[in-house]
Amino acid sequence: MLDAFRTARESLTDAVRITPGWLTTYSVLQLLLAILPGAQVVLIRDLVDSGDVWRPLLGLTVVVGSMYPLTQVSNCVGQRMMLRLRLELRIELARVAARLSPSRLAEPETVRDLEASQSATHPISDVAGKPVQLLSAAVTSVVLCLAIASINLVSGLLVLGALAPPFSRSR
Repeated sequence: MLDAFRTARESLTDAVRITPGWLTTYSVLQLLLAILPGAQVVLIRDLVDSGDVWRPLLGLTVVVGSMYPLTQVSNCVGQRMMLRLRLELRIELARVAARLSPSRLAEPETVRDLEASQSATHPISDVAGKPVQLLSAAVTSVVLCLAIASINLVSGLLVLGALAPPFSRSR
């Protein structure tokens, strides 16, 4: 578990260093997408409770209609960030390899290590988006609980209870 947190931290550090703009854009889009389900709940409540049908219906149409395009843009931004990270990691690896002497490059261990490092750039570049997705899922859960609790507190607490991990230990 600690290795996963360390890997996520290092991956985010690389993303901040290499692609700060793509990481920021991806994070903002993910957080926006995290808020939209709660907005749907609130707009449905307004649609049911209010006498004015058109305003909540129009808002609900905009929110629901914007989710797919925003998801696609977020996916494209995440892929762009991943590709940029992969490129920069491979450039750094090429620079390290260029500094090695020809005799060192001829050693089988060095070749093996360089090939393994190049192969690792693919999965490593994909890790930076995962903590952002995890944060987005947590925000979605909190926003949905609050939106449901604004309608009925007991229902909101039940949803919160369903989302909370069990406290019993498995043996």
